[in-house]
Amino acid sequence: MSNNKLINHFFDINKLPNEEGILIFPISMSRISNSQSAKKCWEYIKIFSPKKIIKPLVGLNFIYGDYLYFNSDEKASILKNKFMPLILSHKNEFLKILSKNPFYIKQSFSFTTWNQVLLECKDFTNLLGKLKIFYWRM
Repeated sequence: MSNNKLINHFFDINKLPNEEGILIFPISMSRISNSQSAKKCWEYIKIFSPKKIIKPLVGLNFIYGDYLYFNSDEKASILKNKFMPLILSHKNEFLKILSKNPFYIKQSFSFTTWNQVLLECKDFTNLLGKLKIFYWRM
């Protein structure tokens, strides 16, 4: 790495690739009712308008970061009881919005929690280690 100051450059996506793919929206439990509400998420999705989607092969997975908050002074049972209604409400509100927009395929949207992602990933520990190495090299 040189001594030059690093600059982040952000670019818009002109078109999504012409292949199957999945977008991932991580949902923070502290933002689920404001900047990551179902309505706000719908606004973010509008960026991927029909002119940017070449084929209907793109899905979206919301990943709710409920498990990430268990490193807290609050009891896990209290946090679980607090987060579960928020997650269900967010999902149901988003599905309601989605049902009013026929362009999108409902089955291409999924909703999971962080724990589910951990369980479904066959090699999570190894992949997380690789991600950490990549991150620290940046």
